[in-house]
Amino acid sequence: MLKERIEVFKRVNLLLDLSLVALSFFLGYAFLSSLLKMTAHSLYPFNSYIIFLPLLLIFWGGFLCFFGMYNSLRIESFYKVLLTVLKAAFFSFIIFSSLSYILKTVYVNRLLIVCIFVFSVIFISIEKIVLVWAFRYMHRLGYNTKNILIIGANKKAGRFVKMLKERPEWAFNVVGVIDKNPSKAGKLIEGVKVIGTFKDINRVVHNNVIDEIIVIIPYYQLGRIRKIMSLCETEGIRTSIAVDYFEFQLSQAKESNLKGIPLLTFEATRASMWHLAIKRFFDLIVSGLALVLFSPVFIVTALAIKLDSRGPAIFKQFRGGLNGRKITMYKFRTMVADADARIKELLDRNEMQGPVFKIEDDPRLTKLGKYLRKFSIDELPQLWNVFKGDMSLVGPRPHLIRAVKKYNAWQRRRLSMKPGITCIWQVSGRNTIKNFSEWTKLDLKYIDNWSFWLDIKILLKTIPAVIFTRGAR
Repeated sequence: MLKERIEVFKRVNLLLDLSLVALSFFLGYAFLSSLLKMTAHSLYPFNSYIIFLPLLLIFWGGFLCFFGMYNSLRIESFYKVLLTVLKAAFFSFIIFSSLSYILKTVYVNRLLIVCIFVFSVIFISIEKIVLVWAFRYMHRLGYNTKNILIIGANKKAGRFVKMLKERPEWAFNVVGVIDKNPSKAGKLIEGVKVIGTFKDINRVVHNNVIDEIIVIIPYYQLGRIRKIMSLCETEGIRTSIAVDYFEFQLSQAKESNLKGIPLLTFEATRASMWHLAIKRFFDLIVSGLALVLFSPVFIVTALAIKLDSRGPAIFKQFRGGLNGRKITMYKFRTMVADADARIKELLDRNEMQGPVFKIEDDPRLTKLGKYLRKFSIDELPQLWNVFKGDMSLVGPRPHLIRAVKKYNAWQRRRLSMKPGITCIWQVSGRNTIKNFSEWTKLDLKYIDNWSFWLDIKILLKTIPAVIFTRGAR
């Protein structure tokens, strides 16, 4: 019920926003074309630009969704709405402009791009303000209100009622609550009265206007509501059952359907598939650009390594990837060719408590290797891992397969997100952290609080950490 109404509004609203972006595309061209005519200049024919409209719609729609414009109907303030529009415009503009530069589309006028985005921001902002005002006004007048009856007088039901009261724009009116326990009759659940027991369902339904029934009871009581479900089916009353039966500290319940089989899924990773898709798209664009920009550095570094010591310039090693997948990670070689064979004689010097091996002044490092590690140049080939999709720009660092096998059960949750080139650990002192458990806690903090802004923040902090070699060895 709730989800379906939100989904319908989301799709209609998204379609309206994309229509405004398309309108801005046409108006932007018309406006700039008229402006340039007064200066004896002109744009290319409109047909030359129309091929970019689909990309523009994808970027705008993607970032509006990513920044939460359509997550729910709850609008806390006009300021929040306008900020979301501006954020979507900023990132859409950056990526669209970057792509036009990469593709060498010289005929794309930069001023035209600016005009289109300015029109888009103005139109979408006005639309959101009008929409928010209209919804608030309609709901104050009592239009489109849905009456619901809640089954179950418990804490979860109380939280549900409280949520609906905090979101008046959803326009749901809780008629009352019924419970199996007669002693709860007359009591209030977040201001809503318990108006009967399971046996009173016929009376309650027939004496009140009920649009939908929400069942919020423990799983062991589901057998008791069979008659209620039968009544709802017979009388055509829509019924929803809350599925958060199990109490988890981290996992979130998500419903899905596989060929008609309803599934209840619990995920400990906060990021949604849509957000991860945006993260992947960002990784692909940035890593692709970086591989091109740093290509001279790749060539010079590879030649320097070959001249400095015997062995390949690029070092390949198996690491633990997403959910324990074996990935081949690439690095510029910083150690002697037989480094792996000599690790056994150094195990007693390990400075990291846990399965990961790290020592200061590793004797296996080459002269050049020390400088490559100091400035993190050895990590650059991992941009290819990011471009391929094995890794991300930001995420928990991947470890050797033998180290992954020694993880404790709680430490394995760091594998639930794709590994990255940089992470919170990288910008928090790196080698100053001597305990792998502390390292893992930082990774789990990242996973539990992941957002696109957190990735940007970590990337920005990585730059000075690399320049000033903080925590590097």
